[in-house]
Amino acid sequence: MARVGLAVGVSHSIGTDSGMTDDTNITPLCISGAYWTGASAVVDLLTEHTDCAVVPGEFSLFSFGQFFQEVFTPLANGDFPEKALVAHRSRMCDFDRSDLYPFRAVGRRIGRKLGWYPELFFGQRTGAGKTLGPDYRASRKVLDLMLADISAAPDQFCEADLSASVKTVLDQAGRSVAASSGRPAPRYAVFDQLVAPPYFEDARRALPTMKYIVVDRDWRDQYISMRPLIKSMMERNRALGVRPWDEDDEPIQDDVVEVFLKFRKKVANHLAARQEDSSYNILQVQYEELVMDNETTTKRIFDFLDLSLLDWCPLTVFFSERSKLRIGKWKRHPWCDSDLERDIDRLKEQLSLPRISFL
Repeated sequence: MARVGLAVGVSHSIGTDSGMTDDTNITPLCISGAYWTGASAVVDLLTEHTDCAVVPGEFSLFSFGQFFQEVFTPLANGDFPEKALVAHRSRMCDFDRSDLYPFRAVGRRIGRKLGWYPELFFGQRTGAGKTLGPDYRASRKVLDLMLADISAAPDQFCEADLSASVKTVLDQAGRSVAASSGRPAPRYAVFDQLVAPPYFEDARRALPTMKYIVVDRDWRDQYISMRPLIKSMMERNRALGVRPWDEDDEPIQDDVVEVFLKFRKKVANHLAARQEDSSYNILQVQYEELVMDNETTTKRIFDFLDLSLLDWCPLTVFFSERSKLRIGKWKRHPWCDSDLERDIDRLKEQLSLPRISFL
């Protein structure tokens, strides 16, 4: 990659004409997991707190954090990742577009049967440009123009400007959600899957105030959920150039157990490297603990975020009794068939069981 110098950034500001201001009191909060680990349960819990504005759906605008590794960090280090910049701008624009239902849904159904994953059908489109409103759209336009200017004149890159623009996009998403329910600017803008653990270090450079809650789950139940989809999911991600868990480019094995085993070892390494550390703003939560010991785990989450229990409206979105049905699936019918039992026995040979007393 060509080396570029760092210069004063291109000026794209969001003015008062749009009605937006720089609200530095909003803290972005990322809830992440490792495919079917139950991160949505924490998202539902935080939806019940008045100081949190939860942006709906998986917020993959930054490709699960891959943008920070492939674009932000290289630029900040004086490199110019031209191809990655083009790819990420395209995915970010797609994210804001409408899904064009049912046209794309039909295309995805056909594509899955054929093992064919064109971006036209499989690129994630959420309609965020419409659902999150004009202020969000204005902030996204500023970010896209800034990236376009960097692409045309990389010597004009300014780390502080790009970081501020990314932060403003997240702020406006959170403000929009709060405003839609008649609330003031939230204390936390909550995003599901904004950044996956492999990209935390790169994201911290761009968003130093962001907090993270990482959710893991009994891998036996996770395997039950992933088993039918793991190969097609990885093939789709590879076709789209997306690596939600920093997956490598090695051929995808036919043996699903080996694919899952490799993945779980990667998860374990990342979680071990990012143990709970207040200086890094990371909290690790086990799904089973949230469901089976809800009171203790909820207090732990709220303490981490310095949220008051008095501003919490429990049992309005998250229902732990219902979530208990997702625990221990691997040992219940119809999942406890002979094939799955053999798979889990193979996995037990190399993966340790969760240290949770009530499992």
